[in-house]
Amino acid sequence: MTSLEEFGVRSWPPLREIVRDDRGTVICPVDGTPIDYSYGRIDVPVVRLVDEELRDAFDDDVETVRSIGYRSPLDILIPETVNGPDALGYTYHWVGARAEYTTGEHWIPVRKADLPAIERTPDSGTDDEQRTEVANWVEDDCDVYIGRASGEDGSEIHLLNADIGQRGWLGNPYPAEQYGRDEAIGMFTNALLLELEQRPALRTALVERCRGKTLGCLCGCANSDEKRCHGDVIVRVVDDLLVRLEDGGRE
Repeated sequence: MTSLEEFGVRSWPPLREIVRDDRGTVICPVDGTPIDYSYGRIDVPVVRLVDEELRDAFDDDVETVRSIGYRSPLDILIPETVNGPDALGYTYHWVGARAEYTTGEHWIPVRKADLPAIERTPDSGTDDEQRTEVANWVEDDCDVYIGRASGEDGSEIHLLNADIGQRGWLGNPYPAEQYGRDEAIGMFTNALLLELEQRPALRTALVERCRGKTLGCLCGCANSDEKRCHGDVIVRVVDDLLVRLEDGGRE
């Protein structure tokens, strides 16, 4: 008997919607039994992307793109969903792409670096060469330090207690070691947006001091393709949100 693979035919795991019970447990969409899913980076097959022009732009040897979501023990992939090509709620390193689910089409977050040039950067109002970047403060050539700092009394200096320009003024008050990386970045995002509403001087400082610069953090995730850094949030605010506000656009 000849297998389909011998003819070059491959199968890819389907993309399914996440189904949860009343307690929030991920369950099998067929029989309702709990399933042990792992959350993190998943590889979504290129053939599941809806945009034909985008699919055709990939090199022949590229089979997957990186996304964020769930993988089951049976290798069922369930990406997170976003609201469109800008992947709002995610950092600058991610864009939205339409993917085919078993139940229809959904926008999912895709690592921007994995996409061909035609879909590389959403319209943000800034040129690519002017965009702000995040790097590792120790290993890379950086312009602005965005990590926490230590005060003379041993206290930590960060976004919520530092003067603008003081070392630590853009540090995340919520350590990933204490809160978990996703939760720490989520809390930082909320804190930064509240500070921007209440402190016009902070909005000005971010534009004047950070836009188009390389921001340096001490965490191992800075400039990483695998994990998120709170600096990614700063980049998104500086290059996207504040650009729209300056131009009188939507908030």
